[in-house]
Amino acid sequence: MATRTYPKRKRAEISYCDDFTDATESDEYHSEIEEAPPSKATTKAAASTRPPPKKKIFPFFSLPPELRNKIYRYALTDSEPLFLVSRTRQYRHTAQIAAPIEAKDSRRRHRYWPYSSNPDPEKKSTFVPLLIPSLLALNHQIFDEAQPILYGGNVFALEDTTALHAFCANIGPKNCATLRELHIQAWGYTKSHKAMNHPAFTILGQAVNLERLYIDCQIHWGAPTHVAKQIFRDGHHWFEMIGTAKGRVDAAVDILDIGDKNLGARYQYTGENGRSWVKSPDEENKKKEFQTELRRLLKA
Repeated sequence: MATRTYPKRKRAEISYCDDFTDATESDEYHSEIEEAPPSKATTKAAASTRPPPKKKIFPFFSLPPELRNKIYRYALTDSEPLFLVSRTRQYRHTAQIAAPIEAKDSRRRHRYWPYSSNPDPEKKSTFVPLLIPSLLALNHQIFDEAQPILYGGNVFALEDTTALHAFCANIGPKNCATLRELHIQAWGYTKSHKAMNHPAFTILGQAVNLERLYIDCQIHWGAPTHVAKQIFRDGHHWFEMIGTAKGRVDAAVDILDIGDKNLGARYQYTGENGRSWVKSPDEENKKKEFQTELRRLLKA
């Protein structure tokens, strides 16, 4: 079937610009818009993406090493012991910094600390120290200079031997070697917690430069000789590793401080202050008895 064709209708050409003057004014208007200065917000955003000039960067590494170490101590150390508790994150055992009052109010810790129903919120023990460990991530030189100060310039108080094991396992042998003072707040007594005493002391053998290990809890309820046997049973590998590192078999005996709770002190009623630990009158003799028995077990 043939298609029918029609002639195209002729239309007059239409112009949407009235005259030359209007077109010129429009061009001038657009040129004014293009030449307008950028806004303050645009300038600020552009400036924020630019790196600062070298003359405005503080020359931190031009400071003397003594002054840099002082800055590191301000950022990474605290005058109070750093309290660490054992936690599990993404199925990994870790040690987390916390306030000591957190463990004292915990239900499973009542056997280690006296219960306090009205903790004083004004005490420092209720607050977590504010450190800046992210400083170590700036570059390799700061990491190498500041890391020994973080671990060697602080006193770490471990919740129990489980927290001690998690702490030493996570920081590694190099950082363990920089530790100077540790406090252990609780000893494992039950079957599950007692199983961590020996591995915790074994991994602590990496801390060859340790100057003080303070046992701030009761290890055994018997005589000082029984306390010495108990701690030797749980930590004989630690005693041997410290002795090998320092060149003396009984070197760990001088590092160990078992506190007055293992030397005859009693937790008893003292009047208006309630119950507290009272030292034994013959504490010095019991301490000598403990050290003598420990050296005998070490065959020193």
